[in-house]
Amino acid sequence: MAFGKRQESPDFSKELIKTMKQAAEQLNSAQTVGEAKFAALTIDLAFAVQWDFAAGVTVPIQLVMVGGSFDRNKTSTQSVKLTFGESSK
Repeated sequence: MAFGKRQESPDFSKELIKTMKQAAEQLNSAQTVGEAKFAALTIDLAFAVQWDFAAGVTVPIQLVMVGGSFDRNKTSTQSVKLTFGESSK
């Protein structure tokens, strides 16, 4: 990755909507897998966002190298549970 350029990440909301539509279509089209029948489909989705930053500097002063560095990272995780069909509760 070049300095100053951000890597394009997928739009999570679009991916979530796409996944929900696909799950609903699958539930409507086939409510059995082999001889096993089901009335509901549950999907657990989780995603994480990670921020990572590092910086450092080294300065030569005569015969001694003086330097320092800084590193910072943060990760946030979110999850959602989707149930399609009738719930047993």
